[in-house]
Amino acid sequence: MKYTRFRITLFVLTTIAASAVPVRIARAGPVYTAGHGDAGVAYEAGELDFHLHFGADAVSEDETDITFSEFAPDEAYIRVPDSRHTIVPAGFEFTGANSGDDLWSLPQTGLVGVPLFGFATEELEPSDWSGAITFSLTDVVCAPENSYFTLWQDTFFGVNVRFDTLDDLGPDDVFGLPAGGHDDTQWGFTEPGVYRLEFTADGVHVTDGPVTGWGIYTFLVGDATTAGDLLIADIDCNGGVDFQDFLILQANFGLTSDALHGDGDLDNDGDVDFQDFLILQAEYGATGDAPGSGVPVAAAAVPEPSSRALALCSVLALGLLWLCRGMR
Repeated sequence: MKYTRFRITLFVLTTIAASAVPVRIARAGPVYTAGHGDAGVAYEAGELDFHLHFGADAVSEDETDITFSEFAPDEAYIRVPDSRHTIVPAGFEFTGANSGDDLWSLPQTGLVGVPLFGFATEELEPSDWSGAITFSLTDVVCAPENSYFTLWQDTFFGVNVRFDTLDDLGPDDVFGLPAGGHDDTQWGFTEPGVYRLEFTADGVHVTDGPVTGWGIYTFLVGDATTAGDLLIADIDCNGGVDFQDFLILQANFGLTSDALHGDGDLDNDGDVDFQDFLILQAEYGATGDAPGSGVPVAAAAVPEPSSRALALCSVLALGLLWLCRGMR
């Protein structure tokens, strides 16, 4: 009881203090619905930087011109339309869909009115890299209940599964792509709704050594699925920002190594710190779409706070860090 009361009191005090620091929430932009696009990586400031890269034939749902453009992964959505919904026959069990089950997919080859979405390392100079760039599925941030996601290729030798969520993510959910390369794949989803998937890229730069990077991509599966009133801080994806989300962030406060959104890394910078807490504070009590239909998007830059507000928030941040470390 004493621990719970202190925890709640600290949350209330921090919320009051954080209100002195304005936080602006950015909403994602276009929904990519057709043409060629990639989950690509570039090398910037010692990191592999993920982006959404669109080709000459790329089309957006609201007719925004996205041709020959690049977006951060959280600045756009990828539509998986109902035209790609099918009742599968036997033989698709690797997707989590048995005979007679539903499956929504994106194809490995170009079709009119459907995204052709793959992975690309075309912005990397091959001579700068030792070996392939390794892509991994490292987190399912949000997905509909009882759903599965699979990434695979149809080859001359049969189906080559790259990623799947039928079991725990691990060393099987990895594939390599040479620098300067490109790879088209099939994407499968067993339920309509929003899927938010985190991919990680690793490579060895000939000068800088091992480097990494990650990005979270959002898929809208089914024509009826919309972005809605998206919430960054809905960590547990239950459709609202509540005390349970605060408890998750609190439990991981101070985590500085490879933090995920599910740990409370709301600004996707690899750690759980007071910046993430400010994002949660800004959305606390808000509700979005139903679970699996509304997911977090990225936060915009936070304006510089006043020195008084910054000092107060810093004190409370230190108190929160002490609490989390001392009571685990």
